[in-house]
Amino acid sequence: MAMAMAMHRRTAMKLFIFLALISLINAAAQETSYKGRRYAVVFDAGSTGSRVHVYCFGDNMELIPINGVGIEFAKKVKPGLSAYADNPEEAANSLKELLQSAVEVVPEAARPVTPVRLGATAGLRQISEVKADKILAAVRKLFSHNTTFKFEEGWVSLLEGNQEGAFMWVR
Repeated sequence: MAMAMAMHRRTAMKLFIFLALISLINAAAQETSYKGRRYAVVFDAGSTGSRVHVYCFGDNMELIPINGVGIEFAKKVKPGLSAYADNPEEAANSLKELLQSAVEVVPEAARPVTPVRLGATAGLRQISEVKADKILAAVRKLFSHNTTFKFEEGWVSLLEGNQEGAFMWVR
C-alpha cells in the first residue's frame, strides 16, 4: 500500500511538472529569448521533501541540455513544507537553497523572463487549511522578493487530490 501511494505521488508530481511546463512554456514563449533559449523553473513541494526542476528550451520549444549535462537540472531538500506547519517563514526559507540553485543555473539576463512555479501536494493538504495557506503565502513572498524570476501569485498553489490522481497513466 505504501509503495503504491509513493508511486501515485511520483506520478502526480510528474503530471504537475508536465502541466506546469506547458503553462510556463506558454508564458516564456511570449517573452524574448536569451541567446535563443528560454528557461522554466518548477518546484515540486511534496510531503517528504521539496525539489526544484529547471528546464531550458530552444526557439522551437525543444528541450536543450543544461550545462551540457542533461535536459533537466534537479535538486531536492528535506523535509517537506508541511514539517514547518507552525512556522510558515521557515517553510519558505527551506526553499532558499533550491531557489539559489535555480538562480545559478539560469543566466542572469534570462531570469526576468524565466517563469517560476510551485505545486504543493499531500503534505500540505494534511495540515490545516489556515496553516497551508500561510505557508503558501510565505513562499509567494519569498519568490516575489528574493528572485528576479518572472512570478505571479497564482503560480504557487496547492494541488487537489483529484489533480494528483487524474492522470495516473503519466509515468
